[in-house]
Amino acid sequence: MRTAFPLRQRYLFPAALMVLALFLLGLLLGALAAPVSALAALYQQGGQAVAVLSPESGRDAASGYPAALLLQTAGLPLALETAELRNQLTVEEAAEAEAAAESMQEESILVIAKPPQETATPPSTPQVVIYCTHAGEGYAGETRVNGKAGGVMTVAATLRDAFEAAGIGVILDETLHDSPSYDAAYDSSLNSLTAIAAEYPEIEVYIDVHRDSSIAGISTQLVTEDSSYAKMMLVVGTDENLPHPDWQQNYQFAQAVTAAADALQPGIMREPRVYSGRYNQHIAPKAILVEIGSTDNTLEEAERSAALLAQAVISCL
Repeated sequence: MRTAFPLRQRYLFPAALMVLALFLLGLLLGALAAPVSALAALYQQGGQAVAVLSPESGRDAASGYPAALLLQTAGLPLALETAELRNQLTVEEAAEAEAAAESMQEESILVIAKPPQETATPPSTPQVVIYCTHAGEGYAGETRVNGKAGGVMTVAATLRDAFEAAGIGVILDETLHDSPSYDAAYDSSLNSLTAIAAEYPEIEVYIDVHRDSSIAGISTQLVTEDSSYAKMMLVVGTDENLPHPDWQQNYQFAQAVTAAADALQPGIMREPRVYSGRYNQHIAPKAILVEIGSTDNTLEEAERSAALLAQAVISCL
């Protein structure tokens, strides 16, 4: 037998639900109608908040910027030292801060905004090819292992990175051309170059990266006030043994690159050498072979020189 609720109890529960629903609806409408803060509006527009300055902030004596700074990320404040943010604000942004501080009424008086930066991508069309005919060559402290890339390949990668950082399209051929046969290395690298040239006929520069042997009485280290480098030398092949009618163009390019590198860092280059071997330089007028340091140099010295070589080559394009 079902017991009937009194009239008051039967209507009390639905009434409570209605009150709760109206309360929640009021909260929702209030949130929608509430004014949008400057920071919220910034995020809605896809901007990126760099800094929010609090009106209670004191002034840093050295910079004049407010001493207490908040870095806002998705609405969550994170304390940030003045010195850290100082490097992120330009003079124009600081002036914008002062102007905005006078006009905004919110507790956080300023939002400096920058649109999200797109990551730069290297050009799709390569202009430079980098490869190592003797990929197993290494630097001080390294032991050559057949079938394994030595430090010279790391230097070649550093050279590639320097070109890409400057917006130059580059191909790094990581084939181990001197394995399994060291004697057939130049034949192997020529096969790779021929295939690349056929696919990208617009390529201008081919750079074969090597490491020289230790030379008695000759230092391949350049020490400056700031750092130390591996001295470099460009090698040019002639037509003495194999057809190479335009080798003088390679030589002229090598001379230009040598002069450009020496202008950037005096003493970094040894004089270009001309040998009877062709060294696959018939592939293009701007094909060079570079000896970056010797077994007396560290890998780090060679990498510093490679970054500088990229600048020199770019100036000669």
